[in-house]
Amino acid sequence: MSKNGKKTQRPTSSADAPEPTYAAPPMSAEKRHALIREADRQTQAIMRLEVYKRIGYSVVAVGALMVYARVWQNAATWVLVLGIALMVLGALFSAVLYKGIKNAKKNVRHILEAAGVDPDAVRTRKSAKAEANTGDDAEKGEADEKDGDSDER
Repeated sequence: MSKNGKKTQRPTSSADAPEPTYAAPPMSAEKRHALIREADRQTQAIMRLEVYKRIGYSVVAVGALMVYARVWQNAATWVLVLGIALMVLGALFSAVLYKGIKNAKKNVRHILEAAGVDPDAVRTRKSAKAEANTGDDAEKGEADEKDGDSDER
């Protein structure tokens, strides 16, 4: 106790102090479903942004072709100016989208973790089909082995 009668906390060593837990409180099924739905919507938006990023890369390539045409094919001077402008604008556009997409993917990962979903274990339709085909093939192989064993007896 201090001089004025109030309790004061003593500093404790970090070895004696219990580790704080930051477990999320239990989540309702509605809230979890809403978070998963939001992550899905953001994933769809990210895919659309990926298309625009590829368009930006294409603009850079067209600009490079225009510069090539001026330098090696003796095209008009305006082709060189337009080509450089396209390369610069396309590169800036693509760089901004790259950074935005990278941050958006982190955001989706955090949303899925908040919903209690392991983002690394999320299956795509393509992987689910591949697993289903592999499972069917394995079952057919086992059935063939059983049939082969019964024929030998």
